[in-house]
Amino acid sequence: MLNQHKRGITIVKILLLAALIPYLAIAFFSLPMADDWGMAHMVRAKGFWGAHHHWYQVDGGRYVGMGATSLYALITNLSPSLYWTAPWLMIFGSFFSFYFLLFAVGSQFFSRRTLGWGALGLTLIYIARIPNIAEGYYWLMGSTCYTLGNILVLFMAGFLILHHRTASFRRRIIYTIIASICAAAAVGVNEILMLLMLICLIAYILFLFIRKHSNRHDVLIVFMITAICSVIVITAPGNAVRGSFYPNRHQFLFSLSSSLSWTFGFVKNWTCDALILSSTLLLLPFITRVSHHISIPVKSRKWLFLFPVFWLGLIVLSFFPGFWALGGPPPERAWNLTYFVFILGWYTCVVIYTLLLLPDTKPDTIIPRHVRVAATILFLIALFGFPTTYTAFKDLIFHARPYHREVSERIETSKKKAEENQDFVIIRPLVNRPSTLFSRIFEFKDDPEYWVNANWGEYWGLKVIFKNTD
Repeated sequence: MLNQHKRGITIVKILLLAALIPYLAIAFFSLPMADDWGMAHMVRAKGFWGAHHHWYQVDGGRYVGMGATSLYALITNLSPSLYWTAPWLMIFGSFFSFYFLLFAVGSQFFSRRTLGWGALGLTLIYIARIPNIAEGYYWLMGSTCYTLGNILVLFMAGFLILHHRTASFRRRIIYTIIASICAAAAVGVNEILMLLMLICLIAYILFLFIRKHSNRHDVLIVFMITAICSVIVITAPGNAVRGSFYPNRHQFLFSLSSSLSWTFGFVKNWTCDALILSSTLLLLPFITRVSHHISIPVKSRKWLFLFPVFWLGLIVLSFFPGFWALGGPPPERAWNLTYFVFILGWYTCVVIYTLLLLPDTKPDTIIPRHVRVAATILFLIALFGFPTTYTAFKDLIFHARPYHREVSERIETSKKKAEENQDFVIIRPLVNRPSTLFSRIFEFKDDPEYWVNANWGEYWGLKVIFKNTD
């Protein structure tokens, strides 16, 4: 029986690693898209700092998102043969940031190996259900302005937790400095994350000051740096320039009602997902294992019961800036951020309520073995099933190579036309559009001013003529 149990665990681990394979393998067929080309052109024309000054004036204050994209373009010259490194960095960055957060929370209870498998599970749960994986991982500009922010926030949270746990004055200084750097960087990735960080840090500081915790002034430093960097982002002249393209923006009641409606719809769908429900069942035994070592003060219990309200409020706030700034639905890459907030809050709620509702005589386990086995099987079926992992495998086998060939031909044709000093290049629709790599917003339109056309044309110095037919 024991050998069968070990064999089963080994099979599960192999399958978890196998689930990561299509996401890493398909990265080799990813290619620069959309405003990757415009960013590379601007860096090439104005240099790194000149390009940033330009974007701050005409586009916005995302100094880290823009910086990471332009630095990558500067180092690689946006080489198609090196483009796979960007999604690999983001995928492994997600894993290591989840691992660091779990290490900060549970290193006194679990081995590093166990925490590593937990981090892999969280990474797969995020990637397998991310609303738009193409914009989140396989598009350079999308990943540096959204996924990178998630990674930085996880590291910031991890260092704040380590700061809270340590009694060493020296380590507190080090953790405060690193957390501040992560916070300053995350603020410069996107405005939605900036808003959520400010709200969370304010709530954390209020908790520490009410409890008169010795760490409160250190965390206040992190908040002040976050606030100062937020001012830099908010006061960027480019915000007004970019906002002028959306005449229906700044409608408060519309933005609030839409955000509430979207929160209800998305949370309902995500909580009913078999991947989320099965992983929740698998998490419960780990919580009961450590519950004997955790004591929650009576004064803190009533506040912890309200955590789901705070979490749902964050989800509403993650939608609100998009509706407020655009006058319409936020882009799908912003939905990825909302899903990130969802899974962090969901599993935190599960931990909190399990600890709060367990009886005083805590049981060794609250999930029978046969239920855990069934939950594991359901988790694996949901993980490998529709929508993302199955789609990634299908795209990798059938669509990735011809897609790569089609886009490469576009690049080679444009390069040849530019070398021949031609005035225009004819672009035709893609036949293969693997959803893992290609978002519908990436395709050209019969409009020279469309941002995809304009960025491609700027890089190659050509007018783009898009033809739907021969």
